[in-house]
Amino acid sequence: MIPDHIKEQVKSAIDIVEVVSDHVKLKRSGNGFTGLCPFHNEKSPSFHVSPHLGIYKCFGCGESGDAISFVMKMEGVGFTEALRQLGHRFGIEVPEVEKPEHDEQYQLKEGIFHALAFAGKYFHKQLTQTTDGALALEYLEKRGMLRTTIRSYGLGYAPDRFDGLIKAASESNSNENYLFEAGLIKYSRNGENAFDAFRHRLMFPIFNPSGRVIGFGGRVLASADGKTPKNTAKYINTSQTKVYNKSEVLYGIHVAKNEIRKHGEVILVEGYTDVLSMHQSEIKNVVATSGTALTSEQLKILHRYTDNLLMIYDADLAGQNAMSRGLELALSEGLNVRMLQLPNGEDPDSFVQKSKKQGFFEYKDAHALDFVSFLIQKAKGETSWDDPINKKKTISRILTSIARIPDEIARETFVQRLSELANMGTRALFEELNVQLSTLRKDRDRIQNRNDRNANRDRGDDGAVAVPPPRSSTSATPEMKKNQATSVDFEDPFWDLELRPGSEIGMSGEPNHDLEFERFRNSNLGNPPRKPRSDTKIPPKRPPYERDLLRLMLQHMHPMVEYVGSQCNADHFTDPDYRKLFDDLVHRYNEGLPISISVYMEREDPVPALVGEIVLDRHSTSDRVKEKLGKKINRDGNPYRTAKGEMKILKLNYLDRVKSNLQQVFNASTDQDERKVINDQLMQVSRLRIEYETKSLDDLFPDPEDV
Repeated sequence: MIPDHIKEQVKSAIDIVEVVSDHVKLKRSGNGFTGLCPFHNEKSPSFHVSPHLGIYKCFGCGESGDAISFVMKMEGVGFTEALRQLGHRFGIEVPEVEKPEHDEQYQLKEGIFHALAFAGKYFHKQLTQTTDGALALEYLEKRGMLRTTIRSYGLGYAPDRFDGLIKAASESNSNENYLFEAGLIKYSRNGENAFDAFRHRLMFPIFNPSGRVIGFGGRVLASADGKTPKNTAKYINTSQTKVYNKSEVLYGIHVAKNEIRKHGEVILVEGYTDVLSMHQSEIKNVVATSGTALTSEQLKILHRYTDNLLMIYDADLAGQNAMSRGLELALSEGLNVRMLQLPNGEDPDSFVQKSKKQGFFEYKDAHALDFVSFLIQKAKGETSWDDPINKKKTISRILTSIARIPDEIARETFVQRLSELANMGTRALFEELNVQLSTLRKDRDRIQNRNDRNANRDRGDDGAVAVPPPRSSTSATPEMKKNQATSVDFEDPFWDLELRPGSEIGMSGEPNHDLEFERFRNSNLGNPPRKPRSDTKIPPKRPPYERDLLRLMLQHMHPMVEYVGSQCNADHFTDPDYRKLFDDLVHRYNEGLPISISVYMEREDPVPALVGEIVLDRHSTSDRVKEKLGKKINRDGNPYRTAKGEMKILKLNYLDRVKSNLQQVFNASTDQDERKVINDQLMQVSRLRIEYETKSLDDLFPDPEDV
């Protein structure tokens, strides 16, 4: 436990305005500050910070607390870690304490952070203290990187070995599972052998705003003979983890955030070396998108620190396209965007190394333009401005961008600017703008309605993901029971309809699969579905992996029902109709009743329609595509292999639902004994999910004995 006097020292040293400003753009309001709440979406600021009292309060959603609780919520850490982060920030040393064993999520995140920190030190040592890293170090020095920059930003080298990091971690008694969760190692297809995810690459640690390593970017290096491996990505980033979401990451933000506030502007570039070269030249209000396309999440982060954005992209076609895509997102976020195009053949890295700090700012002051002026200048440079058709296209494109600006006054200002530069009246421009605004509103409404439908489809009546409790099994055969993760009752009738015997039997006495399937295709259900009337309710989209499993069971009958039924149960299915059909298929197997498509075709509605939806693949590959590929596509060449793949997806999604449900119960519980029991269950589910994620299909689901 951390001593009380240490807690008080940290609390008294904290500047809550500085802490909150890392995540919220605050404006002075009387004796306090206001801003848009980071805990819920709002357009008018209801989030208040009192530096005198050291607290925050949102009058919109009710969230409140001090700086420590704010860090806990924003960073997803516990009290101790939040206190340690703040202590480090404000010069108070907080001693290490034992982590709370009951908090699985905390333990997992901390384990990932420790694994990433270890990897960062390992990569840096390989770069600066080994002969293997000499080539990477030489490359950096040729690019103008100083040793101080290399050290400050923790640059490193991943050796050209499959187990370099793994062996180093093993020697230091580091947990291999945390390396895996951090995206630093991967497993072979059989799940038995681990190997380094980064090999023979220059490593760029990626930091969160608090200065903790959350991932890496790795640049491929040429071999000693100067050749770069073919078919190798130039850059690879850490895969998605519990602490790394690439759409929310900005390279260099941990250094740039205070500089952005000081200068009132953020400079956005493309690459890691662009940031490093500019920081090295004392231009530190610069961040990069970490090798990804600019996202709305990244822009929201930048908007916490400033209203003003300067976009600098490479002068090549890819850079120009990236700038165009990012522009509309930035305008939608409400940022004041300026654009700067560097001379041909230059990127920020090369340009600032030549021109230095003063030369860069001189060029910036002379050539940075608002987006309207930039787009018109670009059109004139391409000699398309004098052509009436191209001029109209350019103006329409600019108006589309203006329409994305949320502030009405800003929109009118830019229309006036466009009117001056295009030498035309404002009336026609405002009329076209209104058309663009109407189209944009319709698009947003359509997207919102779709998202609402998807959210309602995935949630129960109470807004939580519905995960049915396990049921007891009374009639499953011993063969089916032996491999079941959880029990299931297979005796529920299918929509309480009569179970009618009867199936198509071939000359051998076995069900004739082909005859059965062809008769079905030739029935009325095999015809294309009619276009629904406007008042017809369109059924929700069902999980394709659930549909495929049921299709296999219907087409391959008793053997496949036995195989899938021994590995899965009805609770694994999310769709209630699919769940009932699965129960009925297993019930018929247990009772020795016939299983065939025709059996279900004789049932009452809505059974035939459901079976038709399952068996007839609406998304099958067209003959044109087959001809283009030059081969016949047979997805069920090995039906058991197909079943294995779908069962893995089924199990993983089921475990995710169970975990989510348990987490909700855990969060709602105040009883410590109950929370301990639930946490143990969460750990079991997590371990089981990792097993299903890493093991091969054959290890998870052995072939039946007769295959």
